Amino acid sequence: MASIALLTEKQELLAFLLLAGDGEIPTGTASHDCIIMGVPENAELFEHPLGIFLQENKLKEFSCVTNDTGASLEINVTLPEAEIFLRFADEKLGRWYFVQNGEKSPMGLCGFESGC
Repeated sequence: MASIALLTEKQELLAFLLLAGDGEIPTGTASHDCIIMGVPENAELFEHPLGIFLQENKLKEFSCVTNDTGASLEINVTLPEAEIFLRFADEKLGRWYFVQNGEKSPMGLCGFESGC
């Protein structure tokens, strides 16, 4: 199972994105089930748009699509009336943002937690 930490721009932990399946994310395009565990590092993060969404959608399973080209990895998580977009490109930390009702959250950082 791939585990990706979703951090704020200040590198404060907001949540973990957990993708179902064994081992690494396969090259090419693939669909996965996933869950998002909100673990805000401080109480202020409950007010982040994703923090608010996760409080209202605890313990729910979502779907995502990964696209690994070898040079970059993109992950699109489909949520009820929202989406999370992640992108990694030859760096340890990637970038992510959350979109709900046409509103885009501030860009954050993301990183793999389990050696993927």
